[in-house]
Amino acid sequence: MVTHRQYQLSQKDHWENNGVLDDILTWSDEGRDAILWVGGSSGNQDTWVTELSTDINIALQPQLVTVLFVFCKERGSQQLTPLRLIRRLLLQLLELHLELAYHHPEFCNLSKFQNSVSFGQTWRLFEAMASELQNLFIVIDRVEECEADNHANVIHHLLPRLIDFGRRRETVSVIVTSIFNPPDEVAELPMYASYIDTSKRANRRME
Repeated sequence: MVTHRQYQLSQKDHWENNGVLDDILTWSDEGRDAILWVGGSSGNQDTWVTELSTDINIALQPQLVTVLFVFCKERGSQQLTPLRLIRRLLLQLLELHLELAYHHPEFCNLSKFQNSVSFGQTWRLFEAMASELQNLFIVIDRVEECEADNHANVIHHLLPRLIDFGRRRETVSVIVTSIFNPPDEVAELPMYASYIDTSKRANRRME
């Protein structure tokens, strides 16, 4: 649905014209050790960061890499929480690499999945299996649309784990987009942040 969507953006708003490509290339040239945070607004109904996420996914699909992606603001879909987001990544991972279930029977069994009801438990399952892969890209678009629940929130649970995972694993590259700058609570963690507001309004942060 997202891939086939038409974005209502002026020519200057598209990511290939607004200057963000230079930041993406710098992040890539520096080894992609830190996660890439791409923030931006266009002042229109649509935001250019989702178009960027879509094009990144399309560009990476033919490559010899594994791409896991979540669009947090899908029209008509169930509201995402951090727990549901990680479950979605885990499902994609197993769909793309079914062999992981056979390599890790201690993780991939009905009892484990049924008991993994918390964010922390589900994250540990995901990280254990994702760590087996070479050249893994995780793309999360519009992360500010992921709502907190009783299990976890974006600022104190999801983002710190993604940042730490990308930093510790040379084979993992993480890209997160938002209409905001990184929240203050994670701004000091290892991260390559870029923010471009083509409407020239003041930068905003996640609350």
